[in-house]
Amino acid sequence: MDAGKISTLINSVPFLNGVMNPKPATGGLDAETPQEAMQRGPEELRAHGRAVALADYEVLALRATGAQVDRAFAVAGYHPNFPGKPIPGVVCVFVIPKRKGIAIPIADEDTLRAVSNYLSGKLALAGVEIVTAAPVFHRARVTTTIVVSTGANPSDVVASVQNLINGYLDPSKGGDEGNGWAFGGTLSYVSLVRRILTNLPDVTAVPNLQFVVDGVRRGNCSDFPISAYSLLWPSNHEIFAIAPGDES
Repeated sequence: MDAGKISTLINSVPFLNGVMNPKPATGGLDAETPQEAMQRGPEELRAHGRAVALADYEVLALRATGAQVDRAFAVAGYHPNFPGKPIPGVVCVFVIPKRKGIAIPIADEDTLRAVSNYLSGKLALAGVEIVTAAPVFHRARVTTTIVVSTGANPSDVVASVQNLINGYLDPSKGGDEGNGWAFGGTLSYVSLVRRILTNLPDVTAVPNLQFVVDGVRRGNCSDFPISAYSLLWPSNHEIFAIAPGDES
């Protein structure tokens, strides 16, 4: 709950005319969907309240007291202060907080500290040092031309392509499996074109498509690798609609 949303007194208190929460509430979550519960169930049973495998840290981080975590990703031997140097006994947990508005969801120090303290308590194995970090986000823009089927509204089709691309690049619900863009995952031209053609029947062809990441443009029909353990954030895409036969 955002700051300022609580304004109702449950019981009357002498000399008190009103209440207001100066800071946003933490620790609570929206009700999960049946699909999310079905996915979480087997993961919870495997973890048994202790972190043994890396995937256990990712599941248990979602419960961290004092934090609202949307997604977590654990890496063994990685310390953000010493990149490129494997450190035995260290587990780094990258944290994505619950999204607020349209801003990039970057975990603040309080959230990172809460997750680290929670996992370091009675959940981590003896001798394991837990460090937390916010992943690097790369701004990704797609420039593409689509062929729109006869009779379809080009503006509507362009909007559908825009939404599909944004959803595909989403750090928490995107990617090929729909459970978040893979940390460090390469942008694949073939995968995105296939996704557009499979899900949007009014798009009959994609003559060209380019990725622009942090202002760097790749050639037409080329993949774009990103740095390890980083994620993407969709930017303003350029989508041009043309009629059948105008590809040349």
